[in-house]
Amino acid sequence: MGDDLRVTIKLGLTIPLADYASIKPEIVIANLDPAGDVPAQLEMALEVAGVAFGEIDGRLSSTISSLVEGAKLAQPEGAQRLDMVEQGMAAVTRSHNSLVKKLREEQALREAVEAELQSPDPEQAEGDVTE
Repeated sequence: MGDDLRVTIKLGLTIPLADYASIKPEIVIANLDPAGDVPAQLEMALEVAGVAFGEIDGRLSSTISSLVEGAKLAQPEGAQRLDMVEQGMAAVTRSHNSLVKKLREEQALREAVEAELQSPDPEQAEGDVTE
């Protein structure tokens, strides 16, 4: 394996909206070094992604809210579509939070299994004792 090998992980979830539309929030974690501490790299990437997603979501929510209010006054039928977009953004936020939680749970489980595999088996150790 080459020293310059890097790994990219792309996670996404497509959320259907009305009228055959959909949104797909994605998290891309790039340039993971397999020779380094992968769990630490993932933890840092997820933390940064969470902060970035919170900023983006907050700004999009306020922009969409302004558009929705303006559309409700100008075109009532357009307001329904914008309400669906606003609901979609709320779904994106829930999906992101759920995805991060699942990734952290999976990482914790993987670490527990690795720790268990690295610890000596007490039954095997007793059987190896010579009398």
